[in-house]
Amino acid sequence: MKILVITESWPPAVNGVATSSVRVVRELTDAGHDTRVIAPVPESADSQVFEAKWMRVGPTQEYTVGRLGASAIDMMRDWRPDLVHIASPLSVGFSGLRAAQRLAIPTVAAYMTDFRAFSAQTLRRVPGHVRVANLFARTQRMLHSMATINVACSRYALDTLREWQSPAPREWVRAIDTQRFAPWRRTERVDSAPSDRTIRIGYAGRLAPEKELPMLAALRDLPSTSLTIIGDGPSRPKLESLLPEATFTGKLHGDEYAEAVSSLDIFVHPGRGETLSQVVLEALSSGVPCVVPDAGSGSTELVQPGISGGHFVGGSQQSLRSAVERLIAEPGKRPADISATVAHRTWQTSMDSLLSSYDEALRGA
Repeated sequence: MKILVITESWPPAVNGVATSSVRVVRELTDAGHDTRVIAPVPESADSQVFEAKWMRVGPTQEYTVGRLGASAIDMMRDWRPDLVHIASPLSVGFSGLRAAQRLAIPTVAAYMTDFRAFSAQTLRRVPGHVRVANLFARTQRMLHSMATINVACSRYALDTLREWQSPAPREWVRAIDTQRFAPWRRTERVDSAPSDRTIRIGYAGRLAPEKELPMLAALRDLPSTSLTIIGDGPSRPKLESLLPEATFTGKLHGDEYAEAVSSLDIFVHPGRGETLSQVVLEALSSGVPCVVPDAGSGSTELVQPGISGGHFVGGSQQSLRSAVERLIAEPGKRPADISATVAHRTWQTSMDSLLSSYDEALRGA
């Protein structure tokens, strides 16, 4: 099958959309599918990747918006893919959906980013941010209405697609690399060497406003604990000022990153509006209990209270602190039992569910 992946993000960007898109392309290629990519990145030496017209936006110039240029559209017309996969459609995705419609090519759109929640957190101090967030919601609803099939990785995200009355919402099982993220990687060191009695609490991922990381201040004075922040992003200077006692590792990659995550005792993700958090999956697969919001996030359904972590009332620092205190007070859960809760999320299972949606889109075209 000839499959074109159009994505809003691609390396060197570090986020869930970019990481997922790269792995999907690799899996499709390894399975024998003829796969090409259109992404908002500079022209690549990789013959699979075609550049969308794009520009950087935002206060820190870390976000991109773009559209398909004439050369990308010509490639679509000449190559004639059997199907177009749109990853987290926004500006580039809109352009790709329109081009696919004109060429009568079926599309599968992956709902991966809640742009309304993202903009509400990122722009919350900007006048009119509520109107902007609502505009994002209307835009996403319109974009997903254009797709042949829509896929999402959590009940939370699927419910949103149904609320929007998007065509054919289908589950796409989000995968985790269970070989890389595993309890056996745990060491006694993250980036410091706390005493044996110290409970290592941590977060990993982008340090950005939408992750609600100032909530971690509620954990600063918990007895016999240390706080480790793994990752980088525009919020790092503010967080370093707010959490002077925390260890900031900066951006880690590969096995070094996996070892750092598995060496935590408790993983905390304060952010709401996550369609499904890849870093929570990584922590669970590593055998680390997680604390996540009790609603408004796809991560909620990943964590089973009493088995693999706990929930807290989103936005409440006191509730977050209480949830972490309960985990500390409980008898330690076996890392293997925590890891087992996500062991079914293999890449084989994930691609089987995605290819099933591809087949449905082709039959409906």
